[in-house]
Amino acid sequence: MKHIIISLGLLLLISCSQNNVLGRYYSCHKEKDVSHYIELLSDSTFKYVYIKNNIYQEHTGTWQLFYRNGSPEDIHFSSWVEFDEYILKWKEERQSSLQDPLIRHNQIIFDIDNYDLNFKKK
Repeated sequence: MKHIIISLGLLLLISCSQNNVLGRYYSCHKEKDVSHYIELLSDSTFKYVYIKNNIYQEHTGTWQLFYRNGSPEDIHFSSWVEFDEYILKWKEERQSSLQDPLIRHNQIIFDIDNYDLNFKKK
């Protein structure tokens, strides 16, 4: 019985942690007249939206969360289509994948050293 209670408690803790990551994360790279965000939905799908000069671009896919010591640590996007020219240039220079960023402190972190590449939950 004690093991069942502990198991249920752990499942509840994990589901609460996952629910904390749900929501809309806005780009930290500020451009005039641009709306740029990632929305993590409860059915493990995401919506990536980039609107610039009234041109709407959207990509959807699935996401998976990975934990370390009970806290969300990494997120994997099943597919990633980038629309932002700034990020595309950075990706090409670094020859980096954008599918596996970190997720910490209400941020999706594509690059620790370049805050402009990250997204912050609001």
